Amino acid sequence: MSEGPKVLIVDDDKTWQMVISAALHDDYKVVTAFDGDIGLKLAAEWVPDTILLDIEMPGKNGYEICTALKATPLLRDIPVIFLSGKSSLQEKIAGFQLGADDYIVKPCEAEYLKAKVARSTALYCEKKAANAKAADAEIMAFEAMNSSCVFLPTVNTHYCLP
Repeated sequence: MSEGPKVLIVDDDKTWQMVISAALHDDYKVVTAFDGDIGLKLAAEWVPDTILLDIEMPGKNGYEICTALKATPLLRDIPVIFLSGKSSLQEKIAGFQLGADDYIVKPCEAEYLKAKVARSTALYCEKKAANAKAADAEIMAFEAMNSSCVFLPTVNTHYCLP
């Protein structure tokens, strides 16, 4: 298993889980879930960098899982790639309308899957890094503003130096 970015595979088909895991294991930490409820729990605990999501599963289907992921602040920005045997235009559009980043029809070539996962994961990791830098810059700006202000007890107010 790689020490790289994390990919969560949510698919009830054990064969597909093995195929996808084998394709990704050199470049990613891979965790699998056999149904949507377990997938949601793992996503919240593990916070992956990309989620591969089947549509037809026992319990909650992939559309319901995607909706739940996008409604959860901690998980909403994680790229979701539907990986499904459903190939109709309506199915694909439904996935994108729910917030999916991509839609791949099974079966697919391992290299194609790896390229799609690499792209989604890289963009997500870049976004996380940019958000962290922005948060750090905001903290530094507030600290700088606070250090340029002095409290004047005689007038019970703060005065900020120009």
